[in-house]
Amino acid sequence: MTQEEIGKIKKSKRLQVIKTLAEDLSTKEMLNLFIDVLPEIERKVLRLHFWKGMSFHQVASHLRLKTSTVASVYEKALARLRQKRKIILSNYNCEVKKC
Repeated sequence: MTQEEIGKIKKSKRLQVIKTLAEDLSTKEMLNLFIDVLPEIERKVLRLHFWKGMSFHQVASHLRLKTSTVASVYEKALARLRQKRKIILSNYNCEVKKC
């Protein structure tokens, strides 16, 4: 078996793992995986807002921050999540298209 054939098998297995992971995880679980890599304050704001259903005002009160600060942190966290999503999707697409 040549190195190229071994590489194709490994690549195929990586793609299968990615597909299986995507199928096995719910959207909430996937989002939690992304949120876990954010800075602590961003994680707290997103989890309180998304999972606990708190308003920005409630989150601010809970974390002892200004509402405007919570809104700013929220926007930054979403921007980071979008960026991470783009990176992961571009890596996945590159694997599929053999970049």
